[in-house]
Amino acid sequence: MLLEKGNKKPINIIIFGGTTEGKIAAELLDYMHLKYYYSTKTESSQNVNGTMISGTKTTRDIQEFCNIYNIKLIVDAAHPFAVKLHKSIFEIAIELKIKIIRYERPTPTTDYDALKFFDSYIDLNKALEGSHYKNLLFLTGVQTIPHFTKIWQNRKAYFRILNTDLSKNKAKAYGISDNQVLPMKPNENGETLRKLALKLKTEIFISKESGNSGFFSQKLQIAKDLKIPFWAIKRPQLPDYKFIAYNKKEMLQSLYRAELRLFQDKNNLKRGFTTGTCILATSKACFLALLDKKFPTMTEITLPSHDKANYYIFPNYLYKNEASCSVIKYSGDDPDITHAIEIGCILKTSNKIGIHFLRGKGVGIVTLSGLSATVGEPAINEGPRKMISDQLNKLSEHYKVPCNFDIIPFVPEGEELAKHTFNPKVGVKGGISIVGTTGIITPYSNSAFLASIKQQLYMLKKNNCDSTIITAGMRSQKRMMEIFPTLPEYAYIHYGNSIGKTIEMAVNMKIHNIYLGLMFGKGVKLAQGNLDTHSHKVVFDPEFLAHKANLAGCPQNILDQIKKQKLANAILPLLPCDKYKSFYDDICESCYNTCKKLVPKGFNITVFLLMDNINKFPKG
Repeated sequence: MLLEKGNKKPINIIIFGGTTEGKIAAELLDYMHLKYYYSTKTESSQNVNGTMISGTKTTRDIQEFCNIYNIKLIVDAAHPFAVKLHKSIFEIAIELKIKIIRYERPTPTTDYDALKFFDSYIDLNKALEGSHYKNLLFLTGVQTIPHFTKIWQNRKAYFRILNTDLSKNKAKAYGISDNQVLPMKPNENGETLRKLALKLKTEIFISKESGNSGFFSQKLQIAKDLKIPFWAIKRPQLPDYKFIAYNKKEMLQSLYRAELRLFQDKNNLKRGFTTGTCILATSKACFLALLDKKFPTMTEITLPSHDKANYYIFPNYLYKNEASCSVIKYSGDDPDITHAIEIGCILKTSNKIGIHFLRGKGVGIVTLSGLSATVGEPAINEGPRKMISDQLNKLSEHYKVPCNFDIIPFVPEGEELAKHTFNPKVGVKGGISIVGTTGIITPYSNSAFLASIKQQLYMLKKNNCDSTIITAGMRSQKRMMEIFPTLPEYAYIHYGNSIGKTIEMAVNMKIHNIYLGLMFGKGVKLAQGNLDTHSHKVVFDPEFLAHKANLAGCPQNILDQIKKQKLANAILPLLPCDKYKSFYDDICESCYNTCKKLVPKGFNITVFLLMDNINKFPKG
């Protein structure tokens, strides 16, 4: 994230926490500069920056709170056994159409023959009453004491509870004797628990399947070491959450996606970072890991603009001469296809002098000339290569180590994501590109879109192609490919709405044959003289079409219907192509007349209106 001032908007997020997962979710929202409420059942000693709320809440309480404070996002990071709370949160989120993310604990490994699970406290209690165990150690928490009253009243049963006044007072209120209660810190190391079990001559451990955050694996391992049975309450089934995160990385991804969708301010769009910046961060983290023998939790980098960015580092592995880690890409408010995906790199010390960029999973390879990387190389642009090389050279100089490295960027989802980008058109195959001159993404940047068109046209010319087919998108491209089956795929350029700018760039690039494919909606706007057809700049004008239809001899009752329409495509059933061909010919010719003023002598432009019967101008 950029090191910018915090968000001053109203608080529209609530975390139901009091758990390790809740604290991590709060930490991530702090990192994102988003404010939040942090709700716990009792007053919590957890130190979070959000607005703290404590106390048991009914379904109605939660619903009223969400309504009053216009909650848009709920993070359910409550304890897995808080069944009623989960149910209330889920039902309220559905009713009020609030996005909900569940931060769930992964299920730990349970490879122990003496481990037995029970569906409920009732089932476990019955089994314990029928058992021969006399010395029992309960690791289930203070609130479970009433479930096992008969056991602790008649046997040597001990309950390890939190070492807080609240927990100790609760235990006292349940009537259990002080010598049966063992206040301890929840994160006591395994050796402490082992010594306690031996001291009490424990015959069995009783616990809840509370996941790694509840130290379930640690408890189970001690039971295995001591060769005593381990009985546990099975984790209750949770509601059918649509979005579930099982670790910090997945939680950050979920929050980034929610932020883009829910918390965008059109008047104050947030900047993001390029794929190149992600590799910059991971290469630095890998360098430091090789040097320090451990990964940093976070890494701060400086971009060419002198802006700072810091990233959470998610380690993959660390060997003597090789390290690998990932970050989660943040694109700000730009609807970038790589927003919130995992991007990382492998850094290897090399016997070769200098820095060498190699291709990792999900990174494309260059197959056509005209790009900043040469044919056969990984699609890593000149800007990122320079940023990363400069950084590694400075780090190597500072720490006085040789700067001889292989850098292997990777994007686990890259190959699939690339199918939805311009990469296949510009000759990048098998993955995405590592790009970014400044390292920063400016949201909704039309200049960036036009730059990509310019790059495609440059590559087309570089490969000795003197013809281009420009269309709004894939639907119109497929129609044009039927007309020009022999032209290579890279000859097809998508202009989006920027018809005029695309034609001008093609002319400046000395591409002499321009073929424009139009669907009816954009064709109508272009026919009126609008070279940029974006809806923010030009709206559908039914009066214009009624005038054209009148010239084509359309009867008055149809003209009256045309004038009432809100969308261009609604005209099509009123004016069948076979009956009103002259109308569509007129629209096509008007489009041509709008465009021809951009095309000087020696250049050719042909317009195709892609109707049932394709209209073309000039004719021939």
